[in-house]
Amino acid sequence: MQRVASCTCGQLSITVEGEPRGVGLCHCLACQSRTGSAFAYLASFAAPYTVSGR
Repeated sequence: MQRVASCTCGQLSITVEGEPRGVGLCHCLACQSRTGSAFAYLASFAAPYTVSGR
């Protein structure tokens, strides 16, 4: 399965293949600061991946 993630403006995207190695949900202060939310969803994928845009 191919998955594509992109920023809100659509200028930057990443494409990955396959199933995630792991998924998680974090509510530490670093993730709260990084996302501006009370928590962050995380997923890890094995290489290869393709980054497009700037």
